[in-house]
Amino acid sequence: MKHRNRLLSLFFCLSLLSVKAQTSRLVLNYPINASDVSPHTQRLDSLLQATKQQVIQLEIIGSADFLANVDYNQKLSELRAYKVRDYLLSRTGPPQVTVVKCIGRGAALSKDNGNREGDATQRVVEISVTVKTPPKRVPDTRPIKLPDPPVAKQDTAVSLQQLSQAAKGSTIRLKGLSFIPGSHRLLPESKPVLMELLKTMKENPELKIEIQGHICCVADAEDGFDYDAGDRRLSVNRAKAIYLFLIEQGIDKSRLSYSGFGHAQPLVYPERSSEEEQLNRRVEILVQ
Repeated sequence: MKHRNRLLSLFFCLSLLSVKAQTSRLVLNYPINASDVSPHTQRLDSLLQATKQQVIQLEIIGSADFLANVDYNQKLSELRAYKVRDYLLSRTGPPQVTVVKCIGRGAALSKDNGNREGDATQRVVEISVTVKTPPKRVPDTRPIKLPDPPVAKQDTAVSLQQLSQAAKGSTIRLKGLSFIPGSHRLLPESKPVLMELLKTMKENPELKIEIQGHICCVADAEDGFDYDAGDRRLSVNRAKAIYLFLIEQGIDKSRLSYSGFGHAQPLVYPERSSEEEQLNRRVEILVQ
């Protein structure tokens, strides 16, 4: 696969050099909910290298698939396009590169096929590259305001034995309580932690808590898409799953409440590994 990608990149570069008066097209593919440009920097650098001594015009169009709602898909498609534009402009500048269009079109071209994996062909950024003389038009350098990144909070992981002794208002992370990505279902190895929480609640009948759900890996502080529930309430659904389990096991619901915080309170930002992603995919307990 790597060899094939290199050949495709080489073919793309050669086509740019040999067909100066025509427009070439480069397509970048993305996983679900992703907008990070870093997996594509090698191909983008190859694009610039192929046109190093020339002037190019770029049209950048971001797209999303049918998963999630219209507003989220529009914002995600714009983020994908903007991050590609910002990377290319950071590597060079006018007059070598002129961005004449940079837009997101949401999921306008994606058809709902009922597949939980969505439509990978529409999770893309398309870059049209025209090699020509410097354009007379003023380069499009208008600032685009991206969502403010969330601020990482301090980790509050403690043992469940300390939960019963925690002061009111304390927030405690349940270490080892983790979820399947894109789901409100717990990983199997998290069951002992859940049973320990149940034991703590039974042994301390005066203890009242709020269960707070969190997610990882979205572009801003919005909540994530829950593929099991089919809605955009992933952090809320994770907290609710713990809430319902405790009630089913005999804990009075007057001692319990739940809420979701989306990606607004990550422990690590940005996430650079699967371990950091899993750290943000969590539940915390607020002692009331």
